[in-house]
Amino acid sequence: MADCGDHSDCSCISNTTGSQSIQELEFSRGIWNAAMDGDERTVTRMLSEGTDPNIQDTSGYSPLHYASRHGHYGVVHKLLIAGADPNPQTPGGVTPLHRAAYSRHGNIVKLLLSNNADPSLKDSDGMTALHKGAEGGDVNIIKLIINNSPSLLNVTNNKGEYPMDLIKDEKIKLEINSLKCDHN
Repeated sequence: MADCGDHSDCSCISNTTGSQSIQELEFSRGIWNAAMDGDERTVTRMLSEGTDPNIQDTSGYSPLHYASRHGHYGVVHKLLIAGADPNPQTPGGVTPLHRAAYSRHGNIVKLLLSNNADPSLKDSDGMTALHKGAEGGDVNIIKLIINNSPSLLNVTNNKGEYPMDLIKDEKIKLEINSLKCDHN
């Protein structure tokens, strides 16, 4: 093998000029990334090594936010069993339930609600989980939240909008209106 001196000509040397910030590096090595990727094995290992299931990243998101947003039921379940708070809020008031409802992950919504997630918590726009579910447009999620907390149908966001105002699909609106009649 030829001697390449300062190694500047070697193919093993990366020529990338990009770099990771401390926050990006911390995220990629932290439980948040494993939760976002649905890596149950890494999440389990980190929890067994003492990682706090409620630790927030620099933006205020917990591992539960990431797993809920990305629909990783197994990770959400492990985090809740490990003592994760089902109601952490970011500085903007976003909860894991908001993320799951908007992202159309009904199994996660059901799991969070069964573990005492509060669907009435509002984000900085005054949106409850029902508002976010209505925006997401999944009729089953909307029904699930209404059956858990029917009074949320009467809650407005900061723009004065009711959850029903955010449903774009007329068929879903009709179905939810019939459900509303059942709760009145």
